[in-house]
Parts: sequence; structure tokens; C-alpha cells
Amino acid sequence: MKTRFETCDVKLTPLSPIHISSGNPDYGWGAVWLPSQEKMFILDSERFSQKLVESALLDKYIESVEKWIYLSDTEKEKQPNPCFTFLRDNRQFLFPDINIEKFVKELSITELNAPNKTRFIRNGEGHAYIPGSSIKGAIRTAVVYAMLEEHKRQTKIDYLNDTYLNSMLDGKSTIPSDTKSGFDTRKGMDKKLLESILEDFELIEKDNCGSPVMLHRGKIDNGSITNLMRAILVSDSTPIPHIQKNLVDEDIKIIMLDNPNSCGERGLNKNALPYAIKENRKQCYEPNQQPIITFKITIDHEILRSFSENTTLQKFPIIIQNLYDIKKIIDKFFTAVWKAEEEYYLDFLTIYSNNIREEKMIEKVLDFYDNETNTYPKLLPNINIGLGSGMLCKTLLIAVKEEYQIKIRNLQMTQRQIENQNRTINGRGNPVDWTKKIAPNSRHLVFRNSDKFSNAFSPLGWANLEFGSITYEDNAL
Repeated sequence: MKTRFETCDVKLTPLSPIHISSGNPDYGWGAVWLPSQEKMFILDSERFSQKLVESALLDKYIESVEKWIYLSDTEKEKQPNPCFTFLRDNRQFLFPDINIEKFVKELSITELNAPNKTRFIRNGEGHAYIPGSSIKGAIRTAVVYAMLEEHKRQTKIDYLNDTYLNSMLDGKSTIPSDTKSGFDTRKGMDKKLLESILEDFELIEKDNCGSPVMLHRGKIDNGSITNLMRAILVSDSTPIPHIQKNLVDEDIKIIMLDNPNSCGERGLNKNALPYAIKENRKQCYEPNQQPIITFKITIDHEILRSFSENTTLQKFPIIIQNLYDIKKIIDKFFTAVWKAEEEYYLDFLTIYSNNIREEKMIEKVLDFYDNETNTYPKLLPNINIGLGSGMLCKTLLIAVKEEYQIKIRNLQMTQRQIENQNRTINGRGNPVDWTKKIAPNSRHLVFRNSDKFSNAFSPLGWANLEFGSITYEDNAL
């Protein structure tokens, strides 16, 4: 009998600052975000539970938590601060004689000062960590890239460009009317691409006699049940230890490129920097090398085997058989992303003034990609996660033809750019054809003394993954 679960511990070492937003302003029901204080308070679980018992609210609280757990991410975003909302709605039973701020402070064991939109994601106990969903999202993009490459090798068809993007973009306007519509359109493209590649499978189950039966599901039942990534499980990381140098507020800006000048040269758009991000202060997990955090990657071979490799509907080959395959796919994909980023900065990380090159090369950023000057040359950076690591607009763009890169990049326009587009000018007031806008023309960078262009410090989101020994179990732990 084959063993069902294949698992290994993976060490993650940040090699550049990593920021993963908390998203919902109150992650975890044991934490309360007080808007008036701009702080998050972590409640003492024992004392809070006792209060709930005394007020006959424990069952109601548990029921509210269970309902919230089963909401989709979109629905959760519409219900921010769930624990705060519960306390406010039941204050007459819990604390009728005091205000909510005093009640929360008296029950809290920790308070976090980081503003909601800048702080690193935290668990219910207030500890920063790398969520498994962020790591799995990066793995998923690498798997999609590998499946597209294998499909192209076998069929000689470039599905991503000649089929998918051709039908999605050709003949359609790719300059949005507003920032949100462009973002929603591009995110929708991400979703449809993932569905077309990862959900084109059939599941096999056994009938009452033990014979295999192919499950033909209608579109309404498709989704997670037919998604190949169900076979890959990624745990949340261990907490990032509470050491001051581990979580640091950094200035993060988006750098943008000018359109080519009369000589075809491209430089950094100085005017773009001040308005690229309004709130550019982000709490980052810093590359101090120690301490390293860990997480687990598991393959569920029973789910993997349940996908039929012979269904006539399947366009893409299943290329994952074990954890070694996942490691190989991650390494290959992010090596390509790393090289693309390095070429981007080597070619364009220069500021031009009146077509004369100024000596303001951002050398620390360039040094980051140089193995000889890299702070940790022995640690190969083989994954990019968090802010700035989007799929079609960043990582998977390495496989996209330039004509589609331009169209996809145009979908990422800021409101300021859209206003300039309507006036047919760029950020400097010069005439520009926005339908041929440079792509990709922006990247996130960490700045030190960010008023100076020469003080860009490093890119975002790069980390080393070190796979440990593999264990095999019949039951999940």
C-alpha cells in the first residue's frame, strides 16, 4: 500500500525585506483593532472566555466565529473587525457601564502600534508570521509556469500567448476608465488563467463494487474540488520572533520608467516617484538571517492520484509526482524571475536629465543581484512572496510576449496615469501614446532616506527556501 502523505520541513530565510499585509484589519478573533487608538489589542483568552461565560455569550461567540470562518475572503473583507463588531453589538451584556476602549485595554495582554494598512500580518496571538497561503500562491504560479512550458514542449502550442491572452486581450480596450476597473480586470484574468490550467481535470472515485468511476461534474461544481493544487498543502510558518531588528518599518516606493526618448533610451521617471504610493511605509520582515522561520509542505498522494491522467478533457500534463518535483519547479521558475529582474535593473536603473545620464545609479539594488557582493552569497534566492510579487503583472510576465505585456501593464495604471492618459501626456507633461506604454514599467523598491533617488536599498520579497528531510505518513498529523 502506498503511503498517502509526503512531508518536509522548509526553512525560510529572508534575503530582502518582505511585506505581507494583514488585509482584514482584525486577523483573528482574539485580536481587536481600535480605530480610535490606531492600535491592535490582543485579548487574554482566559479572562475573555470567563467574561463570555459570565455573560452567557460563549455559545453565541463560538457560533459567530464559526460563521466567519466559512466566509469567502471577499466576504471577510466586507466585515472588518469581527471581534470589535461582536463586542460592540453585545456591550449591554459584557460592559454596560464602560466604553469599549476601556474594556478592551483591561483585557488585553499586548498592544501593537503598527497602523493597520502598514503592519505585517499577525495571528490571533499577535505574532507576525508568513501565511501558508502566500507561500502556496507563489508555488502555484511556479506550477502554472511549468505546466505551460511542458504543454508547449509537447504540443508546440504557446497556450498562454497564442490562445489565452490572444482571446482575452485582442480587440479589447486595455486602458481602464478608472484604477479599480483596471485592477479588477487584470485580477479576473489571473483567476481565469488559473482555472483553465489547474481545474481542467476529472476526479476518479470508486463505486459500491470498488470499481473506478469517472466523476463528470458540471461547471457549477468545478473549482476547488477539481483544482490540482488541492494535492499540495502548505502550513503557516512558525512565528517571527519578537526581536526589534526582525520587523522594521521601511519606506517602499514604486519606481516607474519613462517612455523611450528620441534615441529610444528609457530612464526612471522622477515625477512618478512622489505619487506612486500615498502610504509608502510598510512593516517588513528583515533579512537578518537569524532567526530562521519554518513551515511544512505536504503532498497528499491520494488526492494527486485521484486526478485522471487519461481524461480526454485534460489539456495540461500533471507534472508533480513528489516533493522533489515541487522544489525543482520552484527553483527553475524563480531563477528565471530573478534573472528577469536583474536585467530590468541593469538596463534601466539610471536617471536621465535632458538626455544626459546623471551619476545616480542605485548601486545597492544592483549589488543585491550580484552573487559576489550579495550579503548572503551562499543562499540562493529561490522564491518571491508578499508585496510586489503579483502573478500576471510581475512574475508570470516573464513568459508573456511584449505586445501583451504592454496591454497587461496598461491595466495597472494609477488614477494619476489615467488622468494623464485622457490628456495624452505623461508625468512630465510630454505627449505620449499610452497604447504603446512600456511594459512592465514599475517595480517596488525599499528606500533609505527616500527623498534621494540614490538611496534605493533593495527589492522586495526575496527569500531562500531550504528543504529538509522528507517523511512519509499514512495519516495527517
